[in-house]
Amino acid sequence: MDAWNTEEEVALKVVGPNLGFDNNFVQCSKSSFQPLPDKEEYICSLGSAALADQKTKSSKKLVDSLAVAKIDALINYSNGDEYVCEIDEPIESNLSNIIRHINPERQALTVGELVQLVKADQLELSLSGSSESLSKFDLDSKKSCVLITGASRGIGRAIAQEFAKSVAAESFFILIARSFKDLEEVKQALMKIANISVSTLVLDLSKPEDFNFEAIVNNILTSENQTKDSFEQVIIVHNAGSIGNISKRAAEMDSNDEIQAYFKLNLLSVILLNSAFLKVFSKFDSYNIIVINVSSLCGVQPFKSFSMYCSGKASRDMFFKVLALEEPNINVLNYAPGPVETDMVANIVENTWDESLANANTTMRENGTILAPETTAKRLVKILDDRKYSSGDHVDYFDDI
Repeated sequence: MDAWNTEEEVALKVVGPNLGFDNNFVQCSKSSFQPLPDKEEYICSLGSAALADQKTKSSKKLVDSLAVAKIDALINYSNGDEYVCEIDEPIESNLSNIIRHINPERQALTVGELVQLVKADQLELSLSGSSESLSKFDLDSKKSCVLITGASRGIGRAIAQEFAKSVAAESFFILIARSFKDLEEVKQALMKIANISVSTLVLDLSKPEDFNFEAIVNNILTSENQTKDSFEQVIIVHNAGSIGNISKRAAEMDSNDEIQAYFKLNLLSVILLNSAFLKVFSKFDSYNIIVINVSSLCGVQPFKSFSMYCSGKASRDMFFKVLALEEPNINVLNYAPGPVETDMVANIVENTWDESLANANTTMRENGTILAPETTAKRLVKILDDRKYSSGDHVDYFDDI
């Protein structure tokens, strides 16, 4: 039967693929038969179908070819000091006209491009593996050594209390601050909360050059009969800090002594104590190591009259981001606790030259929108428990994670 015949013929039913036309090769009668309107249209349709089939087969060949080439390249790249190849050599050059239609950003036309994709894949796998290896905050099941600076009041005290509520039995806390009386009060409160040991240490961290922090930590462990290999988890919380001179504009910061004193307390002592703490526990690979930097929104956003405070917090954040990048097995968190009712708020209201900043803090107090230290400490524990952040991240109290 000729599908384009202009004369009526006996009806014929053909069983086979339906190419999408309404009246070709179907049961018909003399009264309803209509020929296909255009032979060329039908031929083009057949050609398109054939081309699609050819592309499907070619695509499979292409994927198989790339898979083999990728494995060969990976073996070559992994086994040699350098990857030796003709970087402009095409891959399946006869298929290059369609290669970019199949996930183009992840396909290569040349060996050189393939090498770069292999490197990218290996880096992605490496980073993925590092992320999975980082432990969650696991106080309930791991005996921990916890060091907290600025632990005598405010946020530091609240963090110590919240950690003590969840800590594993026989864990050990080292609390550092300038006030012996306040530290002893915190110590007694913690020991009522849980079966833990607590050691307090009075240090003025604004003079880090006076101390050998590594020796101090080792001496505390020895004097309290704490063996380093008895811990499964070690945690350091860098909370101590100051707001700096907020009565001056940035352009008026002209005192060398004042600036040096600020950064000794808020940056230098943090770096030195952190390094010492990690050295003390560096020989024990079984530890979960968690480093927490109490940061601030001021570390990522400028505020008038906070030139020293913003600079110090931003510097600390970046230092710990680098630590996280260099030490993928350490769980590092920059935690911004939000607006918290502490002595710092009173200092801002009384001493800032920026009236709008003073008014904003006063309004938060009056409206009850300022946070209690215990509230932000609970939020910190929740963030650590959930472990939805990446090591080194800056996470704010209000962040939805």
